[in-house]
Order: sequence, then C-alpha cells, then structure tokens
Amino acid sequence: MILDGQINIEELNNAVRRILLLKEKLNLFENPFRSNEGRWSDVRKEKQTHQQISRQIAEESIVLLRNENNTLPLSENENVAFLGPFLSDKESMLDTWACNGKVDDFITVDESLFKYKKFTSLKEEYHYFIKNNKLSFEGSNIIKEMSKIVITIGEKATESGEAKSKAKVNIDSSQVKFIKEISKINNNIVAVVMNGRPLVLNEILSYCKALVETWHLGVETGNAILNILTGETTPSGKLTCTFPKHQGQVPIYYNHFNTGRPYSTEKFNTSKYIDITNEPEFPFGYGLSYTNFDISPINLEKIANNKWIVSVEVTNTGEVSGFETIQLYIGAKYGRYIRPVKELKNFQKVFIKAKDTVKVSFEVCKETLSYYDESFTKIFDTGEYQIMIGDDSVNAEENNLWIEVE
Repeated sequence: MILDGQINIEELNNAVRRILLLKEKLNLFENPFRSNEGRWSDVRKEKQTHQQISRQIAEESIVLLRNENNTLPLSENENVAFLGPFLSDKESMLDTWACNGKVDDFITVDESLFKYKKFTSLKEEYHYFIKNNKLSFEGSNIIKEMSKIVITIGEKATESGEAKSKAKVNIDSSQVKFIKEISKINNNIVAVVMNGRPLVLNEILSYCKALVETWHLGVETGNAILNILTGETTPSGKLTCTFPKHQGQVPIYYNHFNTGRPYSTEKFNTSKYIDITNEPEFPFGYGLSYTNFDISPINLEKIANNKWIVSVEVTNTGEVSGFETIQLYIGAKYGRYIRPVKELKNFQKVFIKAKDTVKVSFEVCKETLSYYDESFTKIFDTGEYQIMIGDDSVNAEENNLWIEVE
C-alpha cells in the first residue's frame, strides 16, 4: 500500500506508534504474559474492590423510566413483596458475553433482601403461577397486604447478544399475564426490567406505577437494584438506545435522516404511520431521577470565527441531590450529504445539590460540525445549524437556537 501510494510512511509510523505506546502503558514489554496464574492471583486479592466498582457501574447503568406519584424510592418501613421470574435466577443475570463469569459470584435481588426487615420474597410465586395458571392462596394473601409489589421481568441473558435475533421484542406473554393477575389484587406495582435489548413495553405500562430498566448488570445485580429502589443511590442512568412503542417501528433511532416530506402531525402527506405515532415510547438519552431539574434557555457567545460557547443553567428544583446528564445536539439545515435530523455531539454529567444551580457549557466549533464521507474524508459544510440542549433527544428539540457557519 505504501508502494502504491495509498498510505505514506508517516501514517504507518503513527499507527505503529499508537500500538507501542499502549503496550508500554500496559507494561507488556516487562510482563508480556499478563494472564498468568500469578497475575490472576493478584486480581483475586482485590475482589472486594472490584465488587464495589462493579456495583457502582451497575447503579449508574440503571434507568428510571417511570415513577408515578413518587412510587419510588421504597421506604424501609414499607411492606414490600418481591417476585417474578428473575428474582433469584443467577443464570439469567450472567449476560451473554460473561465468558469466564461464575454464577456463584452473582448476588440476586432475592439475596439482597435480607437487609430489609419488611421486604418479603415470594420467589416461587411466578413458577406456581406458570404451573397452575393462578396465584397461590398464600401468595395472594401476602400480595393484598403489601404496600407495594416489585416484579422482576424481562429476558434471560441467553436471549440477547450474538446470534440472538428476535422477530418479537415484546415482554413474554406469561410475564404480562402474571402482572395483570397481580394488578387485580394490588396495583401498586414496580416493574424491574432485565434485558439486553430495547423492548416494547406497552403491554405492561398501564399496570405499573414505576418502571426501572436494569439491563443485565453482572455480579452486583441484587445490591445495585436494591440501592436504587430504596433511594440509597439516586438513579442517574440514561437510555443509550430508543425504545419503540410498537415493534412495527423497528428500526427506530433518534439520528435518522430527514425525508422529502418530514414528519408532521398537522399535514396529511408526510412521513408517518397512520395507525400509531412516530414517537418512541422512551427516546434516546431519556432517564428520570428522584429529583427534578430545570434547564434554562441556551445562552450563545461567539468567541471567534466559527467558534461559539453555548451554555445553560441547570437547577435542581427538588429535595434530593443527584446527577443530571446535559446533552448537546446539532442539526444541519443543509449539507453536501444528507444529514441526520440531530446528532449527539457532547454531554456532561453533573452533580447538583438540592435547590442548587450549576452552569454547563459546551464549545461548538468547526470540529463539532464536521463529519466524514464514505472515503473517510472529513467534510465541513457552511450554512445554518440548529443547536439543541436538553436532558434527552426529544426535550432538547424544545431548547434550541440557530447559528450561521461561514
């Protein structure tokens, strides 16, 4: 390729240099066999530290999707029943790419309940329901007396990942039926969804006061979920994908291209469904907290040619301190190539104490607005660009302004 002129020697040297620098940082020149038994012995000695990190990562991955009437967080003084197919199923929490993960290392939701005296595990109730097509007499009586019901639903880890495509991405019908049956005797339901892909959740939404997306969280699953449910940790996760209202919307994603007849609910002949809305159930970037945040209109400051500072003030209006993720999107009005309606270009996750306000700023410049063509040539188009800032990809559309790029 060098002789043919496709790349030059400087590009090759830079590529090799990056690899050598990484090897040096990883100490591979001194210890090239990092996976030997001695190394793993050292790793195992730090197991407790790794578990703490795993729990923190798991907690930050959880996304609160619904919380009607402040159903969550749970109080330790409330009588709460926990049940569902994944309450104690370690195998289903292992995740499809766990490889060397050991089932015995996993902490289930059921195992984490011992810390809460008024929380009750009904881990066999779902299996009884599947076998007998009804709730048990004892289980029904307990459910009636509970302040709230937490139900773990979703997918086994083996149902997602490589070579695990599905034609139907709904919650399993038996799980839906289980929730409906419980709702007849106690409708204060919190659904905890464990899954590896965006699911269509419309069949259960009307039966849930709160909805928590937990994915497959790894060895600290139980501890992380209980910490979120009880408010020991305030949820801060955001969706990294779009959840459809109906599987007919798939594929659905926030950064789609515009069409010759852009979507409009007010015009007849535009790009839309006639039987459902185009809008997703939960958009990219979405995620609630146990507090509320107010984002100010965008302030724009031009600091140089084709360079701006855009900023917003974010106020925690609630009574609980927490994290909020402020997201910067752009949208090009014109381009040499068709451009997405909006693109996430930056974000900041900021901690804000209750009643406090912080300023969040982003730089928008030529680099921010550039993109690549099919030959990996960087392209920069002049013209008008829309700047959007919000807490998810839909809300950001409402807080926007335009800039002129020369």
